[in-house]
Amino acid sequence: MKITLQSAVASGSAAEIAAALSVYYNRIDSNTSASIDFGEMQAALGGMASNSSLRDMFTRLDTDNSGSISRLEAINTATGQVRGAVSAQDQLLANIRASTDSVINVSNQIASFTAAVSASTNATNQNVATGNSVLYGINNQTGVVAFYSDLIVRNMRSQAQNWGAQNVPGYTIPFFRDGGPIGGVGTGTSDSNLIWASRGEFVMRAAAVDRFGVGMLSQMNDNLRAPVMPVSVGGGGQSNAAMVSELRALRRELADLKTEMARNTQVAAKGHERTAQAVDEQTDAVKADTRNARRPALAGRGAKVAA
Repeated sequence: MKITLQSAVASGSAAEIAAALSVYYNRIDSNTSASIDFGEMQAALGGMASNSSLRDMFTRLDTDNSGSISRLEAINTATGQVRGAVSAQDQLLANIRASTDSVINVSNQIASFTAAVSASTNATNQNVATGNSVLYGINNQTGVVAFYSDLIVRNMRSQAQNWGAQNVPGYTIPFFRDGGPIGGVGTGTSDSNLIWASRGEFVMRAAAVDRFGVGMLSQMNDNLRAPVMPVSVGGGGQSNAAMVSELRALRRELADLKTEMARNTQVAAKGHERTAQAVDEQTDAVKADTRNARRPALAGRGAKVAA
């Protein structure tokens, strides 16, 4: 948008400025009032021209002196050059038709003169017949001239319309040599906007842009962040079968590791259980040996007390 607006402002043409405003009208109309006031225009074009120049541009586009520029005012100003070109072609058509009528009128006068000569003398009938034959040829040529004149005019008008669609402000076809998102009108699949594209460029569907985001795609376009793939993922027509195979192998390896970990955990649990049981048995044996060792000593002490 900025490049288009700068180009229009630099041209100094009211038609080109109006065309640029028409293309980005909704974005410039920040308060959604269906009209662009001077403040909105100044915000969009600020820094591209002085305030006095911007005021002069605004005055030329505000044709009804309402203090704002409606969409209709912008379109009428932008298409003024096209209407002028069509009007010139219409004038050219009128001139050609007038010339054709003059030729036909002269031919009719010659035919009348020939008829008068034929009526005045029988001696020159043969010459008159020859003259009539010549005049018939002239009439035929006149018809051919009229046909091709009309064809030329239609072709010129078609060329003027094509020229208008490609060059007249209001029909600017944006360039995308630096990449970037495509604005315009229509839906994500309507193909409503003309663009200039270069060999080797790749256009993504709007659905893919919505999924990955303009920010990510812009960074990829600017080489700030590019996804790193272990193998080719199909760029340039190559297959991504290798990557799929590698991913499947990694999944199988991960599943095997999980199974082995579960088995080792189970074995460790059983080993711990057996160790705990052995410790308990050893503890019980030690306690029993201790009790057995104390009984004779206790019995000896009892005998001494009795004596």
